[in-house]
Amino acid sequence: MVCAGGDTVLSLSAITNGTLHGNESFKFESVRGGCKFVDFDGTLKDSVIVQSRTRNRQALMRCPANTAAGIGLVRVTHVSSGVTAEHGLS
Repeated sequence: MVCAGGDTVLSLSAITNGTLHGNESFKFESVRGGCKFVDFDGTLKDSVIVQSRTRNRQALMRCPANTAAGIGLVRVTHVSSGVTAEHGLS
C-alpha cells in the first residue's frame, strides 16, 4: 500500500522456472499516479534501474502529501530481455 505523504518499498523476487536471476538489472517505472521513485542520490524520478546479486530487488517510492487517492500503476522491465509486467498499487 502506498499512502500520500509517505514512502514505501517495492520488492521484486525474480525467479523463472525455479532459477534465481541474480546480477541482472530491472527497471521500475511509475506509469500512473503521483508517486515517484527515490534514486540513490535522493532525486525523485519516474523510473529507476535496480540490480542485486541476490534474488531480491527493492526500490523506494515516495508519494507527496498532496497526491490524490487512486490506483497507481508500476511497470517492471527485465532490462536485458525487455520483458515487462505491470502491477497496480492502491
